[in-house]
Amino acid sequence: MTWEGAWPPHEVRLSRSRLVELVALVRAFDGSDASDAHAALARFLAIRSCGHIEFTFDECISQFANAKSHPMIAAHVRGGLFRGTNPRPQSLIDRTRKLSSEWANELESYLHDGDKLVWRELSFLVDRRNSISHGQNEGLGVRKSLDLANIALDVGDWITSMINPTQ
Repeated sequence: MTWEGAWPPHEVRLSRSRLVELVALVRAFDGSDASDAHAALARFLAIRSCGHIEFTFDECISQFANAKSHPMIAAHVRGGLFRGTNPRPQSLIDRTRKLSSEWANELESYLHDGDKLVWRELSFLVDRRNSISHGQNEGLGVRKSLDLANIALDVGDWITSMINPTQ
């Protein structure tokens, strides 16, 4: 089958642009403003950043299946996605390995590059997101949430490039 849609998919582009808008909103607060609202936005940014990676990964797989397989197979694949799987580094690698060992090796190299910075930051992001969602939001300030959002954007872009039916 030939892919006839745009890449990345509209839904992924929309998720990314909304995350970028939220980053801009968090940055727009004056640095001297330590308000509860600013702290809450920073926590929401962490939750949204993690969700962007989850969504991007699953949507790219779904659209790849749509492009490369029979509609019934694509529907079956989509039925197993979007279950809120935490995008922990090893989990992403394991899930990717089910699709392609080459992709999984590339992803692992990407996550390990630069003294495992992306691996560590992604692990921290998932940990903070889970803590925040359970009402334990200690240890995440505005600056760190912005840094994690940038990591999430980079990881999402990398995933979108890797799982691309046009290649």
